Amino acid sequence: MELFKVEPVIPGITRIKMPYVCSYIVKGSERAVLIDTGFGYGDLKSVVDELIDLPYDVICSHGHPDHAGGNGQYDTVYLPEGEFELVKHGTKIETRHSTMNNVLRRFNKSFPKENFLPKGDVKYISYNEKDEFDLGGVTIRPVHLPGHTKGIMGFIIPELEVAMLGDACANPTLLNLESSASIQEYRDALVKLSKLQKNFRVVLTQHNSFSEPLDVVKDNLYWAERIILNSDDRLAVRMSGKESFVARNRNTSHYRGNAGNLVYTSQSL
Repeated sequence: MELFKVEPVIPGITRIKMPYVCSYIVKGSERAVLIDTGFGYGDLKSVVDELIDLPYDVICSHGHPDHAGGNGQYDTVYLPEGEFELVKHGTKIETRHSTMNNVLRRFNKSFPKENFLPKGDVKYISYNEKDEFDLGGVTIRPVHLPGHTKGIMGFIIPELEVAMLGDACANPTLLNLESSASIQEYRDALVKLSKLQKNFRVVLTQHNSFSEPLDVVKDNLYWAERIILNSDDRLAVRMSGKESFVARNRNTSHYRGNAGNLVYTSQSL
């Protein structure tokens, strides 16, 4: 399995695909950023250094092992203010190893523990949605979207009309984790995000197809509200070792909400 595959997205944005997940490089005229660092399996930094001829910062969207696992290659990483406890667990080699092998079991692949990069001694700098990253003609604007985790951030890049929503708003969005926020908090976050949609025409994510239609925002909002009203499909599944529910049964025809879906537990309510 190829560890790193580089592909252009639009001018100014490059995707680095890894097994199961991806990172993004965003360039301005003066600086660049790397958004997320994958599992920390393989030398991502060398790939990034070949692609960027500008000074760059590393911004983490949240503390899960598939997004923060490679942080140890860097001295300094920007981390959402609500993710500092989660990243301690997410960057452990044991956590990254078990998570990566669990999600890639479907491909009959395994990744030896000794090949994961060390956790490293990273200085984390807190950021929130009041902070902006000016790259020179390109601005990264964080948006706090509690749901998948409590502190997770999405990023709007208005000059490029792009929203990098990662795990915060996808199809499906996983809200069934111990680190997840409540359905009500997620619903409120999507209301906020929907008011910002005039700033973007493209939605980028970090799993599966690595992008979603614009309707993913309103459709996930639709399902969040249906869950709150106890009128979603509530399809029972077992995921990540726990009893969960899928808001939209894909085998059922719906006249609304087909661009989104949510996975949650009874504790999410």
